[in-house]
Amino acid sequence: MKVSILAVGTRGDIQPCVALAVELQKKGVEVFIATHKEYEKLVTSNNIKYYEMPGNPAVELANKDKKENESKKNNSLEKLEEYLRKWLIKSFELCNNTDAIIYTPPFILGAHLAEKLKITYFPVVFEPSITTKMFPSPHQWISKNYGSIINKFTYTVANNLFWLSMRKRINRLRKEVLNLPALSLKNPYTKMIEDKVPYLCCFSPNLVPKPNDWYDNVEVNGYWFLESTAEITPSKELKEFLKNGEPPIFIDFGSFANKRLSKKLEHILTDLSKSNARLLIDIGKTSLDEKKLPSNSYIIRGDISHEWLLPKTKIIIMHGGVGVTHAALKAGIPSIPISILGTQHYWGEVLYKLGLSAPPLKMRKLNTGDVLTSIEYIEANTNIFGNTKEIKNKIISENGAEKVANFIINFDYP
Repeated sequence: MKVSILAVGTRGDIQPCVALAVELQKKGVEVFIATHKEYEKLVTSNNIKYYEMPGNPAVELANKDKKENESKKNNSLEKLEEYLRKWLIKSFELCNNTDAIIYTPPFILGAHLAEKLKITYFPVVFEPSITTKMFPSPHQWISKNYGSIINKFTYTVANNLFWLSMRKRINRLRKEVLNLPALSLKNPYTKMIEDKVPYLCCFSPNLVPKPNDWYDNVEVNGYWFLESTAEITPSKELKEFLKNGEPPIFIDFGSFANKRLSKKLEHILTDLSKSNARLLIDIGKTSLDEKKLPSNSYIIRGDISHEWLLPKTKIIIMHGGVGVTHAALKAGIPSIPISILGTQHYWGEVLYKLGLSAPPLKMRKLNTGDVLTSIEYIEANTNIFGNTKEIKNKIISENGAEKVANFIINFDYP
């Protein structure tokens, strides 16, 4: 059996796919991952065949300021279409002799490619974005449950808005690259539900149980953790910092970096300096004035395994992406989620409602004092620490990647 994984996006999109590829390969499946050049080592170090997917607009688009995004919206969509064209041409070339394709959300042409190749496809989703009456669409940033009719309607709105914004571009690529007919104004995602397309949900059922109106082919078995086989070699300075004091508060905003984030980090650091907490910062791509850092802080430079680091910290301040959300839960530590974009605020709401975090914040509305209030909230509600310890064991026992690999292998292919 041959399976192709088309993984575009940020590291949060790619790393779980590597974990799934490892499990598939263990079970005798011939598998490769096509992804961006910057993730080649991540793929090949786990003995998975790698092909380069040209360019990566996800990081570029995410890192632009909101005003700049709005003023250059059309240019951004044109650039996205250029990338989609390159990805589609490359994927068409790579997947001609494959039995099935798996693709991440940013590769929005996966279903169209599978239609051309007449093969089975498995879309990956990192949040419960499949229509249900149980709760509103995570893409709508609606935290209140309005009942079954309105809940389902929010998915229709989200899907229609996306389809209307991309329909002409997708149809152009269908015609020019795949020689397929144009699709109508009706969004194709409704038909995917009607056809019972096998979705692969990369999140824990202990956070979001599978809704009872989802069909059997929607797999919700847990997050796909990549188990590190490499020896962890942190710097001597980092080991000394962790050893000589209380567990620190950890700040990690992943690969995001823009003017707003750098400015808002000043609010966070001001709060943390008042808390007297020890501070560990994964600087990532942000720019910080190190002179303003509290004296009891340490900056991480370069990659370090969350699996190794997070259990050694007390609280994590993060953007609420699905990967770092599950990593924090696997480590058994509370979170202060401060969303930057997308569905990050959704996961912050989920954590808070389950008693696993402080109330979720939004980066664009963050003020001095907000993070200090969040720290005080967690320290005052000591049950949060107990809740995170309890869910830790459940998350660890899920084995999501292995179960999804079995589902793919045992799927009833046409």
